[in-house]
Amino acid sequence: MHTSRRWSDLYDKPLNNVRRKFKVHVEASTRCNSRCPLCPRFIDLTPVTNPSLVLDEIKFDRFKLWFTPSILKDAHSFHFCGNFGDPTACIELDKIVEYLAENSSSKIIIRTNGGARNVKFWQTLGKHLNSPDRNVVFSVDGLEDTNHLYRREVKWNNIIKNIETFVAAGGYCEQDFLVFKHNEHQIEEAKALASKLGIKKINIKTAFGFDWESDKAYVPVPVLDKNGDLTHWLEKPDLHKRPGYSDSKFTKEYLLETHQTSTKAFLANPEVPREDSITAEFANQIERSTIRCIAHSDPYPEFYLNPDGTLAPCCHMAFLKQAKLPTDDHHTKENLKPYTDLNLNHNSLESILKVLDSKIADKWNVSHKEGRSITCSKTCGVRETNVRTEKNLTGIKL
Repeated sequence: MHTSRRWSDLYDKPLNNVRRKFKVHVEASTRCNSRCPLCPRFIDLTPVTNPSLVLDEIKFDRFKLWFTPSILKDAHSFHFCGNFGDPTACIELDKIVEYLAENSSSKIIIRTNGGARNVKFWQTLGKHLNSPDRNVVFSVDGLEDTNHLYRREVKWNNIIKNIETFVAAGGYCEQDFLVFKHNEHQIEEAKALASKLGIKKINIKTAFGFDWESDKAYVPVPVLDKNGDLTHWLEKPDLHKRPGYSDSKFTKEYLLETHQTSTKAFLANPEVPREDSITAEFANQIERSTIRCIAHSDPYPEFYLNPDGTLAPCCHMAFLKQAKLPTDDHHTKENLKPYTDLNLNHNSLESILKVLDSKIADKWNVSHKEGRSITCSKTCGVRETNVRTEKNLTGIKL
């Protein structure tokens, strides 16, 4: 079973005779200045960009056509935080932010590693993103000696300079701190630095990718260089270990060999498509779960905007449009076609939301064979072992 909420409730079911507002999760660009090991834009924990990734970004003139001032009246928020790129890699992001700030009352949040762009850019953002409802969240995972272990190639001095420039221009900012074993001892020191820089709050966040749900085990992740050789390990911090889970029965040597075998083969011939799959047992298990859609977790429905104007139900399903990237959810990928039906350059927002209802929300009570999305079951299926449905974000006020 699932909640009865649908994306088109925005139009079909006004709340107290007032049309509901919508939230937009925005992939402003699929380019990035960082090479984070767990990011899907790279080949298997290496810093090598997957050649199948479609590089794109939102253009300002196109954005204005998608979200006219009349449409913006119904916008609750715009959250710039993508799957494949950093929002600041969008060349015209400052123009888009300025347009939203001047033509809507919506919330505006940008999440970034903070290491790119120039003084003028950050001054513009500081002018318009200057309150708790309009702000920048800098994703900084540690201090100068640890941040680069995950945020590869992000220059520490650039981060500090950009935060200082943004705050000096009147900007309001927070910090996301992904906790790993290598940086959990730095939380208090990071809080002190954040306070000194003018950051209002630190969000201590769980990093996904270390929990094997089927075995209830923590699995360390090897970070690889461009040749597929080990540089260091990422591991689950003690702070976020969960009841009922234990360390993996597999040794680091075994895990490294397993990763390297497939990674080096792919690096040698990256044009050959690879496929992901899940076991029939796990598919049956997640199918029995109750779907509580994260995109409908508050009164306002949210959808995901790709750079080309194609909408997806959420960030967990946006990757399906990347035709050559591996997925374990082929039937949802096919079910969402033709993607032009979901594109703001071809259809209205209202019609697209109705398509999302018919292809996604209306199938949450049926089987996978009958059209229920595996991605929905896997990500938003409520079950004992699903780490993603747990509360995993703690705000620490400074």
